[in-house]
Parts: sequence; structure tokens; C-alpha cells
Amino acid sequence: MQKLFLVLLISGCTMPGKGVSQKFIPDTTVNEVLKLEDYESVENTLGDIMEKVDSNAPLPDIYFESGLTKQYLRLIFFPGDTKNSFSRIEIGEKSADKKYIELKKFATFKTESGIEIGSSLSFVIATKGSEFTKYTKKGITVLTYKITDIAKSSFLARYNMPSYTADYYFKQGKLFKMSYGFDYP
Repeated sequence: MQKLFLVLLISGCTMPGKGVSQKFIPDTTVNEVLKLEDYESVENTLGDIMEKVDSNAPLPDIYFESGLTKQYLRLIFFPGDTKNSFSRIEIGEKSADKKYIELKKFATFKTESGIEIGSSLSFVIATKGSEFTKYTKKGITVLTYKITDIAKSSFLARYNMPSYTADYYFKQGKLFKMSYGFDYP
């Protein structure tokens, strides 16, 4: 370990967790298949889902449940989105008061960076970096990561969106809900 640190020091590199903040890299997929702002990923994986979308919700959405776990996947659509193209993703623990469409092809839901329900607070911070805001209320801790400067963000410019937010909700140090994607303009 000391040799690795010395090599990194000589080459000008830094080690994560040694006082240097890791740059936040936004997640854009579910199970490396469903992608934000990509209608083809939805149509290739789920078919045409627009008839099943709840257009009476404040923002049109659709809820799915995993085939084997008590998890849900919510895809959120913005007015003006391309057909079958969603702008936000929410993944969480299923509740009894919601109606879900079963997705047998997915046992669980996770981001491309490996974050999934049950992940630890320390894993999320190690994966996403330390540039977040945090608040705790009634035993629930929320970490929020944001990208808001389209002029400085090639990510936002690529999607032509004004901002991106990722929220991670924890009870007793374990992730029970996450929401990530673009913010409604």
C-alpha cells in the first residue's frame, strides 16, 4: 500500500478517501438496460408502455414491481417528452397502497454504478462522492447530489436539460429509496 501511495504521489495522482473529493458521476440507467431520455431502451425492453402511463398524476408516471423482491420502479415522464422516453427514475421498497405492473424479467433494480435498495450509506458516498447536501428528519437521512450549471456540464448539455438531481433515502444506514434524473424545467 505504501508503494502504491508513493507511485501515485510521484505521478501526481491522488487516492480516493484521502481528503480529495471524488467528482459526482450521474446515473442514467436501470439494470444497464432502461436509459433516461432513450425511447429505444424502453421499447426494446418493455415495448410500448404509453397506454399504461398514469397521465392523471402531477407528472405522468408508471409503476413496476420486480418479479422476486418487494421493490418498485417508477418511470416519470415530462410533458413534451418523446413517446416512451422518461426523464426521472425512482426505485424503492414497495408499499401496499400502490398498484404495480409486474416485471418478471428483473429480480431487482439497480443503477449502473451498482447502487440498489439495501446499499449502505457509506457505499453510496464512496461511489458517488462527498459533494452532497444531507439532512436527517424522523430517522430518515437524505443525501442529495445536483448538477445545475449547463454551461459547465457536458452531461447537461448533451441532454439539453437544465439540471439533474439524485436523492438517496436511508433508514438505519440502509438505502430504501432513490430518485435520480432530470428536474422538471
